[in-house]
Amino acid sequence: MRIIAGLAKGCALSGPGREKIRPTPDKVRQALFNIIDVEGAVFLDLFSGTGAVGCEAISRGATEVVMVDASRKAARIIKNNVEKTTRVAKSKANARIITRDAEDFLRGADGPYDVIFCDPPYEWDGKNRLVELVFERGLLRYGGSLVLECAHRDVGEVSREPRDIRRYGDTALLIFG
Repeated sequence: MRIIAGLAKGCALSGPGREKIRPTPDKVRQALFNIIDVEGAVFLDLFSGTGAVGCEAISRGATEVVMVDASRKAARIIKNNVEKTTRVAKSKANARIITRDAEDFLRGADGPYDVIFCDPPYEWDGKNRLVELVFERGLLRYGGSLVLECAHRDVGEVSREPRDIRRYGDTALLIFG
């Protein structure tokens, strides 16, 4: 895994090792950041895993990046990747790593965020609750985007209508906001 573009382009990131983490593939990350501009953004990465998406946001100029994952092992991987990325990019971005359940985090989150990226395990059944929680709590800044990564077979399971759906092999990006 590596940073695709921005100030830390080419920076190698630590992978999940034996952890049950499914990192967002490079081609999907590239597509995401071609759709969403994060320059100067406040970016929230839920189910952060290795932190690759949040680190890509740092590299591309996000000013604040919050990465949330319930796993302490994942948090260590994220911390390592954030340190590498900010060092290579010479970034002053405010990066925070929070070890907490995503839904619990959202219930107490301050927001608003310009971009919320959510990449839960494909088999997770809380996608609808999460999307609704973001909108009920007003966590998305006006004009912002909530991006939900899921298996393309699960697109019809989300009750709220996305403004856009992009498919990349077995992966789909549902864009709300």
